[in-house]
Amino acid sequence: MMYSKKVIKHFQNPANMGKMINPDGAGEVGNPVCLLPKQNIHISNGIREIDKITVAERVLSSNGRYSKVNKTTKRDYSGKILAIKNKLGKICLTPDHLILSIKLLPGYKYLRTKNKKQLVPAWHHAEELKKGDIILYPVLKEKNNLNYKTISIPKSKWDFRSKEIPNKILINSDLLRLFGYFLSEGYVQDRPSRTFISFYVKY
Repeated sequence: MMYSKKVIKHFQNPANMGKMINPDGAGEVGNPVCLLPKQNIHISNGIREIDKITVAERVLSSNGRYSKVNKTTKRDYSGKILAIKNKLGKICLTPDHLILSIKLLPGYKYLRTKNKKQLVPAWHHAEELKKGDIILYPVLKEKNNLNYKTISIPKSKWDFRSKEIPNKILINSDLLRLFGYFLSEGYVQDRPSRTFISFYVKY
């Protein structure tokens, strides 16, 4: 099932709701579906388990911007839980949870690759997805200017040769250039007290 942008907007920001005195029944407007309590969520200053997120914090939305949390809710649920895996990790959710995704056409792999650009992203229920479909991840549109990065890499108890790594790292153009080299041509050799960042150089 596909939902229009207008419907999704109403899911995310329910409006035009009133109250009835002693109604015979009550329904819930919006998208009352669930993630597991320990599912990690991207917030403006890192990653946090969803059951620890509080009102006024900002979470990453599908539009690539952080949205303020106005209310948190919990519900009793007894039923199927789906696990969706891709290269970014695994997420566990209820079957009716909406996911921005692209459902690929049946056929051979090269045909699906050929047609990817012609397919329109839409919101699908988790239970409608199958292996090979594409889940979309937002591209962050907000900038966060950092001058320093705080890290914690303890030195081994029996390491008497290497130097302590500072807890506060200066973020500058030289460090970012090094990151770029590492992402394009670098690799890590990680051993206790002997970690090397190496680069491939073509002669």
